[in-house]
Amino acid sequence: MPASENQIVVYQPNETVRLDVRLENEIICGICHDRFIIVDQKEIFVLNHIDTTIGTRTDSVQAPTTYEIPPRAIREVIVNAVAHRDYASTASVEVRVFSDRVEVWNPGELPPGKTVAWLFDEHESMPFNPLIASAFYQARYIEHVGSGI
Repeated sequence: MPASENQIVVYQPNETVRLDVRLENEIICGICHDRFIIVDQKEIFVLNHIDTTIGTRTDSVQAPTTYEIPPRAIREVIVNAVAHRDYASTASVEVRVFSDRVEVWNPGELPPGKTVAWLFDEHESMPFNPLIASAFYQARYIEHVGSGI
């Protein structure tokens, strides 16, 4: 299994056409035992680059923090991209943060005969890398194999 590169990129506000205009770029390299670190770093990077609201301390000493995208959803999509990627490919798992969205891409494909519409329906779990998916499940990075959020 080749070492894989993972890119996280923040683009200028409202930049939707020229993908080469980058405000910040971070490359995370790792081998298999670093998958958890890669997910954690990507999640932290995204949370640091999306809109955040800090509330008031009316009920506790810690002020409530609200993100424009729930951290659980960010973690889910990043875990899926890392767990289901094609590790025979040297292409990067990419996380792109725009002012109005976050895009995640991995070098992988759907199971044979399945479509994107299939993902939105209840379906059986068909992990591309069952051992990696199992490790994420056992480490509680995912709640149940194939359940989504």
